[in-house]
Amino acid sequence: MQTSWRVLFLIIVAAQGLHFPVWQIFLILVGYLGLEHVDIWLTKRARTQAIGEAIDYELYEWKTDPDDPTREEKDEWTRLKLTGQDQVIFGRIAELLRQSLRLL
Repeated sequence: MQTSWRVLFLIIVAAQGLHFPVWQIFLILVGYLGLEHVDIWLTKRARTQAIGEAIDYELYEWKTDPDDPTREEKDEWTRLKLTGQDQVIFGRIAELLRQSLRLL
């Protein structure tokens, strides 16, 4: 999301048309830009949190299948159990994804 130059232009034109003083126009522009940056920050935070929750869902709360100890189950899903090195690699990849998403 980027600053909409059209909106800034319309704010300036409308404020001039309504004969607002320059300080009020400046105040409106600063308020608009500030709220837009807050909106961008909240959007990134929500996206990062949603992806983090999806990664956590895949990493945790899997239980060993009582019928087959090489498999894990969660809800109605079953997967091959990650062992040793595979588990470490998957955890590191998940952490790298989290860190890269924080930078977006």
